Amino acid sequence: MRYQVEFMRLSDIPQVIQIERESFSSPWSPRAYEKDLSDNELAYYVVLREAPDEGTEREPSRAYPVDRAAETVSPRRGPSAERAGALAALKGRLAALIWPGVLEKAKAPSQLPIVGFAGMWLMVDDAHLVTVAVNPSHRRQGLGELLLIEMLNLSRRLNAQRMTLEVRVSNYAAQALYQKYGFTVQGVRRRYYSDNGEDALVMASDSLNSPLFVSQLEEREKALQQKISWKPL
Repeated sequence: MRYQVEFMRLSDIPQVIQIERESFSSPWSPRAYEKDLSDNELAYYVVLREAPDEGTEREPSRAYPVDRAAETVSPRRGPSAERAGALAALKGRLAALIWPGVLEKAKAPSQLPIVGFAGMWLMVDDAHLVTVAVNPSHRRQGLGELLLIEMLNLSRRLNAQRMTLEVRVSNYAAQALYQKYGFTVQGVRRRYYSDNGEDALVMASDSLNSPLFVSQLEEREKALQQKISWKPL
């Protein structure tokens, strides 16, 4: 099986929501994703698709669609309007450098099935990982690790200095994965999860640009590529 990673589109939301509902006890609404993709200049989301056979032309990945969604309620707390404006300008400049086709007209949505997704917010120097999920039928194959690697690489390209996240205190598998990539516990958010009042561990990576972190990330990415074939962003 081969995979490819692309930026999430509005047209991807129905498949994303299906995985969301199969993965989380308190799934986010479609409107929350519409808001982040359309209006939140701090948000970056990717999807993991089953790739076509080798030699088949791949539709190029691109940045988010330019159409805007109506108002919605986001499950996350955003920065101040002044800070958001400054970060939006920064994101626009970075996007122009990283994705030369960011202003081009969107092409037809991909028809390749989505098997996982991930998202983060770029908060000045911090990339805050807000979600990672894999279709239950594709779990235990290293795809969650693949998505984490892609988000770490994207964070480095966006000049983030570290990555932060929250994880349930009972989710030992996720904690082990994050620890494998150098994340350490920074604190606890009491009764963070609304479904059962469970606490969340706050975890953070080492400096994303330190020579040690970069070399370890590259080594682990190469090791995973020996097991999984994928095309990155």
